[in-house]
Amino acid sequence: MSEPLRLLMIEDSATDAGLITRQLVKGGYLPQLLRVETQEEFSAALTENPWQIILCDYNLPAFSAPQALTLLRGSGRDIPCIVVSGFVGEETAVSLMKGGAVDFVLKDNLSRLVPAVQREIREAEVRRQNRRNGERLRLLDEISLALSRNFRDYREGVELAARHSAETIGDLCLISLLSEDGQWLDPVALYHPDPTVRQELRDCLTAHPFPVNRGSCGQVATTGQQLLITDFSPEEARHAMNPDQLPQLDRLGIGSLLIVPLSTHGQIIGTFWLAGIIPGKTINPDDFPFVQELANRVAISVDNANLYTDLQRSNLNLKVAYDTTLEGWSRALDLRDRETEGHSRRVTSLTDLLARQAGMTETEVLQAHRGALLHDIGKMGVPDAILHKSGTLTEEEWRIMRRHPGHALDLLWPIEYLRPALDIPYCHHERWDGSGYPRGLKGEEIPVAARLFAIVDNWDALRSDRPYRQKWGEEQILEYLRAKSGILFDPQAVELFIRFIGNRTNVD
Repeated sequence: MSEPLRLLMIEDSATDAGLITRQLVKGGYLPQLLRVETQEEFSAALTENPWQIILCDYNLPAFSAPQALTLLRGSGRDIPCIVVSGFVGEETAVSLMKGGAVDFVLKDNLSRLVPAVQREIREAEVRRQNRRNGERLRLLDEISLALSRNFRDYREGVELAARHSAETIGDLCLISLLSEDGQWLDPVALYHPDPTVRQELRDCLTAHPFPVNRGSCGQVATTGQQLLITDFSPEEARHAMNPDQLPQLDRLGIGSLLIVPLSTHGQIIGTFWLAGIIPGKTINPDDFPFVQELANRVAISVDNANLYTDLQRSNLNLKVAYDTTLEGWSRALDLRDRETEGHSRRVTSLTDLLARQAGMTETEVLQAHRGALLHDIGKMGVPDAILHKSGTLTEEEWRIMRRHPGHALDLLWPIEYLRPALDIPYCHHERWDGSGYPRGLKGEEIPVAARLFAIVDNWDALRSDRPYRQKWGEEQILEYLRAKSGILFDPQAVELFIRFIGNRTNVD
């Protein structure tokens, strides 16, 4: 059976053209021939067809082989050009080869022509495959970079994969993921060069998704076996597609179709769908390795994003559980010390607000929040007889009471999650002038959160009744804070608190 040959011939002699054609037919080719004689005809012909070979006479009345080779190089097309001519000198032949000719065949020795054509077509195909493979490797790297750039959201990389696949292999690409119930394939990325067609397809597929249990397209998501249809007929369309999609897909004119599964860890999570549109590109078996590799990378990206989402959800649940536990501890502490019931909740809320006013980051505010909730957790180590004593504590009892920040450190330090929150439980009894405890820190040696909290703690305590005194009025408390500024409290923190407390909506 003869092999078709897309042949562009530069020849002014019909007789010589016939001899060359018969030689090619004799060698097993069926030439699809266009013969040109001028520079204008040759330039126009270069863009009309993906020629496999150019056969060029050396000298024509209005054109020549050197001119043709110059035009061919300028076009950027990799089409082998063999000069077929009468006798020329060795120097001329060498010049032609340097100019881009791949071989020189004499017209009186055409037996060399077919082997030369066969060799050059094979080598051109190898070059084409190498260029294609290089381009596809570059695309894989570009898509992989996009997929990894934002591991929390796979959409940018998946959309890029769909666009590049449609532009380089097919004409239409659709990437779908299994729905949560596993019954449908939901589109997550779709590309067609025409924006109007793209939107129509997106609307159609959103309204009529692929059912997993129906049609050969849906079965790819069930069996995990790829589907390749190189000649997509209307009959195959009825078997492959959702019937509600057929009118839209018929208008597209799909000529070939490749669907591969998206799978990770042995589990199918979706499909990668690539189609060639008549008279556009044709999908063939050689495209499968690249598409499968691309599908694998997309699947890994989707899986990583899902793992990140699950991790976020788990972390959020764990955080809620931790914070709920902390609040429970705080309420338990308040219940143990009946005179301060509700104190922890109030000082925590006020500390949150003041910390933001002080310009602390949200992470720092969060740690201050936890520290405020647990500021008196060290009192778990103080005997009830001392904690509930209505009279003045003895020196020994004060010594025991002053140990409670150290108890807080002992209790919370082993819990890595709570170490960043220790500033308040361990340091809120330190004083600006260094007279506090447990370490006698002075000035800015005291953590910022503890300096702010010390003011909030005193504010709330002085506003509450105690067995040994009645609560103070707000002006009296503010005057006390001013008087102790620079002694017990950070002067800048006192100024901030007084300005802040002036806004009556900020406090209970």
